Amino acid sequence: MQLNNIISRSEQWLVIDWPLLLLLVEPEIRRQAPELGAHAHDVFRWLIQTKLFPEKWIKRIFSIGGIRWKEQHLLLLAYSQGEFTEEVHFVDARSLPPDTDMEAKMLYEDDFCFVLSKPVRMPVHKSSDSQIRTLDTMAALYSLRSEHPFPVRHIHRLDGDTTGVVLYSKNDWAQLRLDEAMREGQIERHYIAAVHGQLSTMEGEINKPIAKDRFVAGKRRVAAHGDPSITLYRVLQVKSSYSIVALQLLTGRTHQIRVHMSAIGHPLLGDILYGGKQMKGISHQALHAYKLIFPHPVLGNQIIVEADPPDWLEKNEIN
Repeated sequence: MQLNNIISRSEQWLVIDWPLLLLLVEPEIRRQAPELGAHAHDVFRWLIQTKLFPEKWIKRIFSIGGIRWKEQHLLLLAYSQGEFTEEVHFVDARSLPPDTDMEAKMLYEDDFCFVLSKPVRMPVHKSSDSQIRTLDTMAALYSLRSEHPFPVRHIHRLDGDTTGVVLYSKNDWAQLRLDEAMREGQIERHYIAAVHGQLSTMEGEINKPIAKDRFVAGKRRVAAHGDPSITLYRVLQVKSSYSIVALQLLTGRTHQIRVHMSAIGHPLLGDILYGGKQMKGISHQALHAYKLIFPHPVLGNQIIVEADPPDWLEKNEIN
């Protein structure tokens, strides 16, 4: 039996079948379980012992009275009551005209997380007061238009000119679990790119440490003292002057794919910062996050989300 068989949502609350929850834990822990209807403090201490839920999250909801009973069900306050709406991306979302288009396609959604497709030249988060139309703002706009608004947190980021999949959490439990999955390398991020030239091997691994460039602000470079960085690549198509390559990040450094492909002599088309050249048919770096594979933060099953192919690849008009 899994959590998904015993858990449901009712507005701001998660509703858990208590008798079935007991069947999920080890016999020794089950024997220590509080009685149905027990004081919230006793339930709080036992929930931490089960290790089914993040301890930080259980402590947080207990501190605000978020552990309750309803007949044979345990209620956990999994969705904030509105304080998150004063965060900057929600403030920005409310400042937009009522008929504002989302600008970011929803690729996947459930009660705990969702995935958006980021358009080109839209930053994930704001870096200056003048930046309003970010992906975070679009995510907040979607939340505010929902029947029961929820907090939104991006789990990873993309460069401004990179398009494709970005994962968001809908509550603190999901965020803690997804952040942990990201740290432990359980979230797979797959990209497709157009790079200059023809690679000498059809697939391979680039294992080169990456550090900040001391001479150019915002740029990264391969350096012996840098952070360990690994990128896998596989050539999909070979053209006369460029190649289409599938890539997977095994680490998540800033500009990692761009730095690594430049370091082996095949910078991305349109990536001026790292030695690429402007090409007709594409006005930005040719990099697209096309697939995301991650363990569901609560239910544990594997989720696979794919974005539509980028215009520059679908039209095949680069020259």
